[in-house]
Amino acid sequence: MLTSGTQRVATAAPALTIGPDPERWLLLPPLDAPTDEWMEASLALLRHHDAFEPTAYRGMLEHALGLRSTDDAWTLQWWPTPSLANVVVHVVAHDLIDGASAPSIADAVPFLGSPAIDIAEHAGLGSGIEVRGAVASGIPGVPRLGLVAHAYCDGRRWIGVIAEPTLPAVATQLLHDLRVLVRSLSVDGGWQGSRLEALPESARVRHAAAQEEWPAEDGA
Repeated sequence: MLTSGTQRVATAAPALTIGPDPERWLLLPPLDAPTDEWMEASLALLRHHDAFEPTAYRGMLEHALGLRSTDDAWTLQWWPTPSLANVVVHVVAHDLIDGASAPSIADAVPFLGSPAIDIAEHAGLGSGIEVRGAVASGIPGVPRLGLVAHAYCDGRRWIGVIAEPTLPAVATQLLHDLRVLVRSLSVDGGWQGSRLEALPESARVRHAAAQEEWPAEDGA
């Protein structure tokens, strides 16, 4: 199985590591870890923001903590500028037991229309995908939200990096930093090289490439 850590770990299992830019990402504590010290340290890091107000920012950090999942290898919160804009991102790693199929982001997410799916090359993980699309919004006056995700698979393990839905303009702003975050991922030991055909979305990618008809980037 995949283990995870921000540093290289000596282990018999493949170790997934990540290197987020501390100027743009907060690494949230795991679900079973205390959060009080993390909360105060994070507020101190964000205090220089133009819109900083302790109660409002504490609420946004508490909201992010509430989005953590037992499936997450890491949960991160993106703070790109000294403003209120932020997005929670999940890094998930699954072992595919007994030949199970890899999860499908395109099928699991209720996109409005067809999402855009591009091949995303990674120096260590190989050929994966980047998925961009729009989902319905429950925010009054905002008809849709943008969602961005990446996925890689070697036939035995699946790695997904999935952003929470956010305002379309913010999702577009997130694209570059999410790609940089994904490039910081690595697997030490046991990764067999990502195979695009191991991903459920591979047929859509190859069909779109053959037809030279790429879906519009609605909402992201």
